Amino acid sequence: MDRERLMRFQNEVQGFSLVAILLNICHNVAPPLKDEEMNELKLALLKLIENPFTSTGTLAEAIIDAKERSLLLASRAAAAKAPKPSPKPKPSTDDTVLATAAATSTLLLSDDQKDYIRHALNRAISFESTLYKVLSQRIRQVLEYFMFSTIPTASGERRAGAIPAKAELNRMGLGHLAPELETLAGHVRFLIKYNAQVYKFWYDPMLTKILASLVMPSPVAPAANHAAATKAATKSSSSSSSSSSSSSSS
Repeated sequence: MDRERLMRFQNEVQGFSLVAILLNICHNVAPPLKDEEMNELKLALLKLIENPFTSTGTLAEAIIDAKERSLLLASRAAAAKAPKPSPKPKPSTDDTVLATAAATSTLLLSDDQKDYIRHALNRAISFESTLYKVLSQRIRQVLEYFMFSTIPTASGERRAGAIPAKAELNRMGLGHLAPELETLAGHVRFLIKYNAQVYKFWYDPMLTKILASLVMPSPVAPAANHAAATKAATKSSSSSSSSSSSSSSS
């Protein structure tokens, strides 16, 4: 069961890394999405990542659709706030078509923007890509931070487990995944704590036996060896002096 959980945790780290890549690509294309729009896109991408039949084209279209939906909503909001124009003569059919085409073009991403999204996604969505390696490593750092950090509670005590501040996560490119990362970190910490409590009765005697079997060098040995060497050198020197004295007498 623990093996299955660890495999699931590993899959979640990989999935979050891929979604973080997609959100960063989205962030690099104007116009920027609002927080609630980014959250909607994140949830949609998480569902797509879970589907084994999702293609990179589908992921790219999800980002493009989110961007163009944001443009449409912004245009509607601006139109609602704008003052009503004064009555004008009815335009011709050609003028109406041109005006409609011009208005529609402002609600769509340009071809260059769409090409950038598709190209960047195809390059980055790979376990071997530099961006994937960087973001997955940062996610692991967040999990490690959660394991060893503590936060104060209302009672004045400190509770284990806290992820970095939102500003720090934004700097790491993981800001919009904060809730998911905190949930995953809590699950990993629970499993580690559970195993430590359950298996320590087997681990403690085994580790004690292993440590006791290790041959540790005695701290007295170097001093004893030095004393023996000094004694031998003194004896050798005395013998040499005696030999020299005998030779002189002869």
